[in-house]
This record gives sequence, C-alpha cells and structure tokens, in this order.
Amino acid sequence: MHNIKAVAIKEFLHLFRDKRTLSLIVFMPFVQLMIYGYAVNTDVKHLATAVYDQDRTYLSRRLVDTFVQSAYFDVVENVNSLGEMRKLIDGKGQNGLIIPPKFSRDVLSSKGTQVQLIIDGTDSNPANAALATSQSIIASFVQKEGLVPVSVSPIDFRPRLWYNPDLKSTYFMIPGLIGF
Repeated sequence: MHNIKAVAIKEFLHLFRDKRTLSLIVFMPFVQLMIYGYAVNTDVKHLATAVYDQDRTYLSRRLVDTFVQSAYFDVVENVNSLGEMRKLIDGKGQNGLIIPPKFSRDVLSSKGTQVQLIIDGTDSNPANAALATSQSIIASFVQKEGLVPVSVSPIDFRPRLWYNPDLKSTYFMIPGLIGF
C-alpha cells in the first residue's frame, strides 16, 4: 500500500511540472464530450428492408408504404421468395417484411392474418429500434385503415430476430473492441 501511495505522489508531482500533460488531461475530456455529444449520432433510421409481398394488393402496398413513410425502413428490394430474402438479409439488408397471400381478403373479412418482420439481430441497437418501431407501425396501420373495431386483431404481427435473438449488445461490442 505504501508503494502505491509513493507512485501516486510521484505521478501527481510530474503532472503539475509538465504543462503539456496537464493541458492534455484537461482538454481531452472536453474534446470527447464534444465528439460524443454532437458528432456521434445513435439515431437509427433508414434500415435496409426487403419486402416479400405475396398478396400484391392495394392494402398490402399501403402497409409497405406505411413502413417506408416512417423513415425507419427503406425498401431496398422487393423479393419473390424466402431464399432471396435470406440472401438479402445476410448481405446488404437488415430486415425482411413478409406479407402472406390473401392478406387483404383475410384482413377485410375480420379473419385476421399473420405478417412477419425478420430482423437481423447482430447489432442490437438497430434491431431494438426495428422491433419497437415496427410494432407501432402495425398498430397505427390497423387504426388508420379502420380495422380497429374488429373483435380479434386483424393482423397477427410476428417479428423475429435472427443471429442475436436476445439482443445482447456484448455480441456486437466485444468483437468490435477486439478489432479496435
């Protein structure tokens, strides 16, 4: 304990003698505050999204438009199969919206239907944003289209997270820090 105290006193004396080191210690936290406060933006918007619209009706296009108008999702490609969607999510996409066949018919007949959003969970921040935002978008869509008074919700929305279903940020941060 005595050795630690002696080293600490030596370092403080050196710090006050060397004005450059003292200014660096005072100036660097200020620079970091400016960088993290103004330059680093963690807002998640414009997530690359693939759409597999098997219904291709007015109502399904309105649902896709609702996702796009939110500014959180950008449709990068309309795909024609689940295999294409998987390739897109594994590549440049972050999400995949699947609208089943007979979507409009089932929704309008009060039968209800399932809509699925596949979310790439490798980075937990965009995945959390996509999950929360998509649920709000579906609720807003149901209300805007006048589908609310139905006894059973007309859309059974089932988001699914790929690669990191628990959204643990350590799976994303630790490999990044090791690389840094």
